[in-house]
Amino acid sequence: MELLVALVAGLIAGYLIQLSDAWINRLNQTIFVSLAVLMVALGAKIGADPEVLANLGTLGFQSLLLTFLCIGGSVGAVLLIEWRWLRGFDNGDSISTAEAGNPFQLAVWIGGLLLAGVAIGFLLLEPRHLPLLGNLVAMALCLFLFVVGVDLARQTHIWQEIRKMGLIVALIPFGVLAGGMLGALVGSIFLDITVPIALATGASSGFYSYAGVFIAERVGAQAGTIAFLTNFFRELLSFFIIPILGSKLKGRLAVMAPGGATTMDTTLPVITQTLGSGVAAIALINGAIVSLLVPIVVPLLLQL
Repeated sequence: MELLVALVAGLIAGYLIQLSDAWINRLNQTIFVSLAVLMVALGAKIGADPEVLANLGTLGFQSLLLTFLCIGGSVGAVLLIEWRWLRGFDNGDSISTAEAGNPFQLAVWIGGLLLAGVAIGFLLLEPRHLPLLGNLVAMALCLFLFVVGVDLARQTHIWQEIRKMGLIVALIPFGVLAGGMLGALVGSIFLDITVPIALATGASSGFYSYAGVFIAERVGAQAGTIAFLTNFFRELLSFFIIPILGSKLKGRLAVMAPGGATTMDTTLPVITQTLGSGVAAIALINGAIVSLLVPIVVPLLLQL
């Protein structure tokens, strides 16, 4: 709820206040700061959580391979949807991309911040600090969404584009889910994973906090760990893959597909850094729909 409040507050502020170029530049710097804080905090959460670190050494490789297949499937499915229904979408200009530079440099920058966070979490923090890190992530996201709201309010043509797209925009989250399931299904052929577990893992689309617990309760600890790590890796790798995809698929909405359910929160900053803040509304819609569908689809798939 606080994320929605921050976005709406930014929209109102951007609509009511006419900002100078100097203030636009300050907003640009704020976006980079919020992204930096977010990456360090996420890294610290990894380093301070012994359960995550322990699981990385057991089923990590299997889950990592499944992650790449799910991401590839989602990107491919959304590309097909764009080719068929969403040609010519204009995501506009963004304050956040004005000085973004080389997307590979952005990926390296993100990686450095993440590793720094992991080191801080592992060396200096304890599991009891995890709630504090969660609050820090929430604060960084609120700051980011407020600034994005301000920027979106001044880009009226973006809302015209979304209105023209209409309900077709809802096809993107279905492509994300279906593509992830297809990629995981391919993985089940040569990995020691049953088809229902693979499909449920792929459909979870980065929603690891739900997938790991639910699948572990329904199927078992090993299946739950694979589901958790696969979707955890999906969120983590999205921070690196999205900027690189952005350099290859210029302006395509499929660039956001790796983020899955996380496009409404944690991966939203890197999406807007890569594609422009004009896609923020679509990313929020995608993440919200995927997050709503995952708890419905996953139990059904496990019954197959």
